Amino acid sequence: MTQISQATIAPDASIAPQNNGKGPAAHHSASSSLHVRNLVEEHKHSGEPYPYLDGPTENGLLIALDADGTCSMTFEPDYNWTDIHPNAYAPKDLTSVKVLQGGGSGVTVFQGTSPSLGSLVMKHGRPSDSREVFSLALISRELVVRGALHPEAASNMRSRIPEFKMVYISPHHLRNRGTELWIQLKANVIRHYARARRSSEVLNLMEQSEHLKNMKQIRVYHCPDDSDTTVNQCHSNLDLSVNFDDITEKGVVIRPDRGFPILIELMRQLIDEQERNLWKFTIAQKTIGGPEARNGAFVHTQGLLTGEMLATVVDQFIQVIENLVVLTRDDEKAGVAEVRKEVAILQQQSDPCCSSVSKLANLFCGKAIEKNFDPNNGRLAQLESYGERFRKMEFDCLEECEHRPTRHLGLLLQKGATMDHLFEGAPSSLTAFEVVQGSWLGLLAGAASLQPTSATDFIWTNGLTDAGLHNTFLRHDFLWLFDLGEPERMPIPAFLTKFLMSFMHVFGMEDNDDGSWVCRFVETDNGKLALTPETVASLPKMHETFEYALNRFVGEVFHGDEEVRKVLLNYVVLQIVSDAAFCLGRWESKGGGEKKYYTCNRGQNLHKWLWRSLWDLYIATDVLNRWKCAMQD
Repeated sequence: MTQISQATIAPDASIAPQNNGKGPAAHHSASSSLHVRNLVEEHKHSGEPYPYLDGPTENGLLIALDADGTCSMTFEPDYNWTDIHPNAYAPKDLTSVKVLQGGGSGVTVFQGTSPSLGSLVMKHGRPSDSREVFSLALISRELVVRGALHPEAASNMRSRIPEFKMVYISPHHLRNRGTELWIQLKANVIRHYARARRSSEVLNLMEQSEHLKNMKQIRVYHCPDDSDTTVNQCHSNLDLSVNFDDITEKGVVIRPDRGFPILIELMRQLIDEQERNLWKFTIAQKTIGGPEARNGAFVHTQGLLTGEMLATVVDQFIQVIENLVVLTRDDEKAGVAEVRKEVAILQQQSDPCCSSVSKLANLFCGKAIEKNFDPNNGRLAQLESYGERFRKMEFDCLEECEHRPTRHLGLLLQKGATMDHLFEGAPSSLTAFEVVQGSWLGLLAGAASLQPTSATDFIWTNGLTDAGLHNTFLRHDFLWLFDLGEPERMPIPAFLTKFLMSFMHVFGMEDNDDGSWVCRFVETDNGKLALTPETVASLPKMHETFEYALNRFVGEVFHGDEEVRKVLLNYVVLQIVSDAAFCLGRWESKGGGEKKYYTCNRGQNLHKWLWRSLWDLYIATDVLNRWKCAMQD
């Protein structure tokens, strides 16, 4: 490595990076040298030479954090992994690249091996995904601090979760998405009406030209002070200014004592730029689990979550809870007294409004109140709106495979609808969607009235905001957890919601051979829906495993308090209904109900989100009826 000093940097120096030749060949011509230049900014640096690195053409910037805290920023030959996603870009020296199945969020996830970083799990992700993956680095540091008093619990948690490895920024990520989407829209409309093959070819070239013209060059500047860390974009460049310590053959290095703080500031600004510009980056975490581990959702939907395996999963999750309890600071546990006072005030109001609920009370319920009951943007309001739009046929560009599920959803989401209106052999009970309407105060009051401190003390979540079976790997003796978010605090019943609901939830997103999800319904001769024979056969085991886990948690974590069981069941029903709204939002955001002009596979299988929403609404009501857990008004 080269130590930074003005004497060692010659103007317009060129450093040839190593290329091991692994991975696919570059798809565009690329310069083979990293340019180190001097820039004079007299107003800021009194005329002193100001070094910056100008990456080779068609190279992306890989920002990584080593275990010791060293931050490296290297320029890597770029590659478009079209087999993964049309817009998936990552270093071209990756090997064993494959798409990963089993996720329910709709974000493209893939795996590959890097010569320098090892086996990686990557996302072609939005700003929220960048924030969540980078939170792994923050969590790792936080575990060091919290583990000073409880090293065993911190070590156990570190062994279960992945590590942040990198964020990769391709020049192709840095496009003017507003301009590009407008160009694409115009071209799509013209192509729709154009008949000649030649016109379509010309329009394709126009779009490709606009794509290439939109690309930005990435440059890394040296700044003299850590406080000057900035991310700026201009018309043709994305400039990152950092106080780096060394120049290597492929980039720069920041020493361990400064690497992490600088990376935090860089990521904050990069995520801001993502949000402003609709950019997606490639973000990566270390692969966890090992060859014997299997995804928890797969194990469950295949009927294998039984006996010792089921006992191990619950044992391990109880261990996770015990870890989090001891890693929570004393000052973080309090809050139930304030929530109880707030509940008492709300109950005295003639017309209490959920929008007046405090942040603390919302956290006490795992953010379930604001997310679901907001009268304008809550998920229950969204479901009601979708039902009305489906009944009014407002989506006039539905694919043939979307007509049936949207018609069924319109019927099921109608006020006063009962299950037997749509489902063959179902009871004439109201749907869970109907029952949970307006139940926010009863939900909050029930949770706040619990007596065991294990049910009312807040715990630090370690970022496990979506800890369902679909986000676990299982081995006969161990449980790994992935897809972490930003750490929060909430009581254990709220924390358990995602895990418990996943025992039913994952059956709506079991992978099919065609890239879709297994549909749980068939249409009968009278136009109603019936469960498939395979689903009918799976239901008893599904409920049996759920009941086993629920009983274990109530008995061992909450000392057999049956009131806690009721709160847990209410949380589970509400969360499954909430996921039905999430699915419809995903369907529409991915182009559901709109005319499809493109020919790639982005428009295929969107109907799977509709069928998953129907499954959520069905199984939420099934749980409600089976357990007779009447929601409080």
